[in-house]
Amino acid sequence: MLGPVRELSADEMWTAFDAVDPLAPLVAELTERNTGRPEALRPWPSSGEDRVVVDDSCVLPAASLRMFHAASLAALAARQLLAPGGATVALLGVTPVSQPQLAAIIRLVPDISHVAICLTGDIRFNPLEPKLVDQLELNGIGLSVGSDPVAAVFGANLVIVLGRVGGDLRTGQLAPGVVVVNATGAELPGQLVDEIDEVFVDDRRLVGERRVRSMCGRSLERGGPSADLGQLLYGSHPGRVAFDARLLVELLGAGTLNVRLARQLCRVARQRGMGRGL
Repeated sequence: MLGPVRELSADEMWTAFDAVDPLAPLVAELTERNTGRPEALRPWPSSGEDRVVVDDSCVLPAASLRMFHAASLAALAARQLLAPGGATVALLGVTPVSQPQLAAIIRLVPDISHVAICLTGDIRFNPLEPKLVDQLELNGIGLSVGSDPVAAVFGANLVIVLGRVGGDLRTGQLAPGVVVVNATGAELPGQLVDEIDEVFVDDRRLVGERRVRSMCGRSLERGGPSADLGQLLYGSHPGRVAFDARLLVELLGAGTLNVRLARQLCRVARQRGMGRGL
């Protein structure tokens, strides 16, 4: 133990995440092909699965840790598979709770010119966080907000699905060359999957798990993924081959609790005196 146990709130997690580079340890983890996955984090006593303890020194909200891990995976997938040039991003299924996640994606994906946010529910009651709006303005990124996924995906070359997608998405609405990232942990609507030319995953070691078949069975029915992010990073797969191919990335590990990221956040929090003592 490194001293008194500190507990971080969801807002403090957001602040700590803004101060770390989550991609470097993620790259190391995905390219370590012969090692097992890191040990699981322990639930904090009496909190169920709501909070987890890291190295007996720091307690984190599990939902925030999962959210930032998924955001990092989505950004890494985009950086590997987007065609050269600027990015026009559609973020589907955004809720007030997931706004720190999309803020992380915006920070980690370079050369974004416009973001179309498709909120879940009535947009009058789901205002955007001022911190997120400021981040977009400071980076010169255009913004449109609505609740229609059809309008959001129009012309976007990066579509990240964070939650349930409603609306009337139909075949033919995804732009040529688009990268669709499924960060929901559930199966995408069939009309989206039917437009896809090639499927990738974050970690193909997870493909055989039963839950994977239930969350993305339809997208993997074509014989399995072409490659995973580890192969792209290692250089054993070329990644995008056709400029106009529509690609899907299934984030199979998006819902897991990443130990390396948790330790990064705890280290920054301690350095800055964040959190309350337990």
